[in-house]
Amino acid sequence: MPTKEMIADINAVLPYVDNVTCFSFNHYLSPQQVPEVYYETYKEYVDSGSLDSSLPSTPQNIFAENRGSLAIELNWTSSSDNVGVAGYNIYRDGVLVKKTYTENDEFMDVQLEPQTSYKYIITARDAAGNESKKSEAVVASTSSKTNYDTLLSIGKPYTYGVANPNYDPKGSKLELYKDPMLKKLTDGNFGSGRYDDGTWVGIENGKILSVTMDLQKLEYIHEVEMEFKQDISAYIFLPSSVKVEISQDGNTFVEIGDTGQAVIGKISGNKTLRIITDKEVSARYIRFTIHPGSFAWTFLDELSVR
Repeated sequence: MPTKEMIADINAVLPYVDNVTCFSFNHYLSPQQVPEVYYETYKEYVDSGSLDSSLPSTPQNIFAENRGSLAIELNWTSSSDNVGVAGYNIYRDGVLVKKTYTENDEFMDVQLEPQTSYKYIITARDAAGNESKKSEAVVASTSSKTNYDTLLSIGKPYTYGVANPNYDPKGSKLELYKDPMLKKLTDGNFGSGRYDDGTWVGIENGKILSVTMDLQKLEYIHEVEMEFKQDISAYIFLPSSVKVEISQDGNTFVEIGDTGQAVIGKISGNKTLRIITDKEVSARYIRFTIHPGSFAWTFLDELSVR
């Protein structure tokens, strides 16, 4: 937490307490994961009684490069600060899509739309909460992709593994988010903007979800798509990554791709994650291993294979 925000929180409770004598970490974040610059900035504030107000320097030499039809890689010259740079803000088309918490001067923006142009601006942050002036904008475009019309997955059976959304030892009444008939993910009925429309499969508590689909015969696989929902107000987050593996016999699986962590830059919305194979591969079984993006909810709908 930037020192500015921490001071504001302390000042908000001071009228109701005699003194503030403790320092707390986010319960999801180990103290060992906090960059040292946050300690240094807070110590300087305690020692001097004044908060650092110097802005980090503006990131320079922004370079954006196409990495295929789904990704753009960003690189820039690192900023400097009188105490230290705590991270960078990445703006895509005017929307803040990523906050980094290291001094690394690179970022891979993944799961973008094919054949689409994007404009990027970057700012630097320090641990006090100061943000630099905006960098010059750069524009880059993803390449086109081949469209495959034959949908192989419609109506195909699948099973859950690792974590199962239909198993709830607490006896939850959230039946809308379950999939007892094992049909929701391949019925061709895509989820709407509402998470409670009955089409989404939800799993909570940060569990890894595994789904194995049976195409019922060997098929050539070109592209895999997965539909996810984000609604931060309802504690629903996009996955941190999805690994896709294929198999001809259901026993030996080979990875064909990992989505990486996609960002949509808004509180609520649906996001299609894609894996495009570099070469034609054949398989009968496809396994999706979905790693959660939080300890709250992950919502998944249609799995499409072409």
